[in-house]
Formats: sequence, C-alpha cells, structure tokens
Amino acid sequence: TDLHNPDFVQLAESFGAVGMRTEPQGFDASLQEALAANAPVVLEVLLPNLMPPFHIV
Repeated sequence: TDLHNPDFVQLAESFGAVGMRTEPQGFDASLQEALAANAPVVLEVLLPNLMPPFHIV
C-alpha cells in the first residue's frame, strides 16, 4: 500500500500539544516526562513491524 502514518510528533505540535517519540526501552522515562508536562502530550512508541494475526487467502 502507498499509505503511510503521519509524523505524530509534528502533528501534535501543530495543534499546540507536546509531541514525543520513544522506543519501548525508553517508555518509562518518556511516560514520566509526559505526565510531568503541563500540556497535552502525544507519546508515540515505536514498535517493530508485527505479523498480522492471520492471513486472508
């Protein structure tokens, strides 16, 4: 498919929110930072590509 996810950090910032991106290993620290922010926050967690649960034949 030619569809792609938007840049959620830039999208959040364009609406005046804080945009953050993290890997699963840094989630705890990023979540604490997001909770401490005095603003709305979008926290994007980058996950590896996962196989679909089933294939349609």
